[in-house]
Amino acid sequence: MPNTHHHIHTRQDNIIENYHGALVADPYRWLEDPTSAETLAWVEAQNAATADYLAQIPARASIKASLTGLWDYPKYSAPQKQGNRYFFTKNTGLQNQANLYLQETLAGEPIAILDPNTLSDDGAVALTNVSPSEDGKLLAYSLSSRFRCL
Repeated sequence: MPNTHHHIHTRQDNIIENYHGALVADPYRWLEDPTSAETLAWVEAQNAATADYLAQIPARASIKASLTGLWDYPKYSAPQKQGNRYFFTKNTGLQNQANLYLQETLAGEPIAILDPNTLSDDGAVALTNVSPSEDGKLLAYSLSSRFRCL
């Protein structure tokens, strides 16, 4: 393992709360705001230090190649029939998010109707709660976005 250590200074505030007589220090409360400029700069510095450290691990490339090979295969959800249409998701292998497809018949050609990978630059938006109408002509869905640190 590399022995290079990066130390990122993390500001500590002198915040002490009294919870029913128990004094509790909370020096990192400022980090609770994930959108503040200071928190974003701290996260960026932490990510850079982590990336530098991980880049020095000799086995990292072979482990990544091995895991990538293991994850690179098509993944399907079970089809859901609504009206005369079939809905399912498919991930071709290494996509961040699975695409939503429909087929008019079981033998029909799959039609991609929603690709959540196009909804963000980093693939962090996921398709959730897919609900076709009873006749299969309308579709309700929700999207979920996560805050990415790495």
